[in-house]
Amino acid sequence: MRSIYSYLQHSKNVCFYKIDAQPFHPRLSFPNATTATLIHCSRAGVDRLLSPSFFPNLRTVHYLSAHPGIVDVYRRFSKPINWLFPNRIYGFYNAMIEAGYGHVENQLIRSYVHQFDCNGAKLNLPGYGSHDASTYHKQLLHYLQNLPVSSSKPLLPDENEFDNPHFECGGSQGSVHEYIQQRMESDFFQSIMDDCEKEEKNLMNKYRG
Repeated sequence: MRSIYSYLQHSKNVCFYKIDAQPFHPRLSFPNATTATLIHCSRAGVDRLLSPSFFPNLRTVHYLSAHPGIVDVYRRFSKPINWLFPNRIYGFYNAMIEAGYGHVENQLIRSYVHQFDCNGAKLNLPGYGSHDASTYHKQLLHYLQNLPVSSSKPLLPDENEFDNPHFECGGSQGSVHEYIQQRMESDFFQSIMDDCEKEEKNLMNKYRG
């Protein structure tokens, strides 16, 4: 299995999970990436990540986060970016779709979230398999801040290396599995909304104080 650092350097779809206002390495860039997937990132994280200097060849954003803070963040890129949103009612998603900048992808959450419960989460990383979200987050931050060499040994346990089938087809409607899947997706999205509400309250208190 290739190094997680090699994966991040060469992947065409780079997944970012719970990125906030952490500092990035000044030479950070993803020239091979045409897709950026933002999962549960804060508005500060979205603001920092979505930059042409980081993504010179970006064409698509898979957006599984809340409000980016800057409503016209898409204007940073000279070429049109296609945004994919989960099938959820949310002001920012609706505005972007109505303006013609993106569309709904019904399978978006399950494409990336393999598991979500009280014990934590597992993420499906395209081309790299299913991995513990907390472990991936730690290694991702290490990469973003230090740019370790790609030949470093793998730092994620070798779990299930597969391409998630939800990118190709949906599950069986009406089954128990589908019910559990939909419940998990609802819980995951609610956790994003809960953290967004906390973030907005903290910002309001900061401005008042």
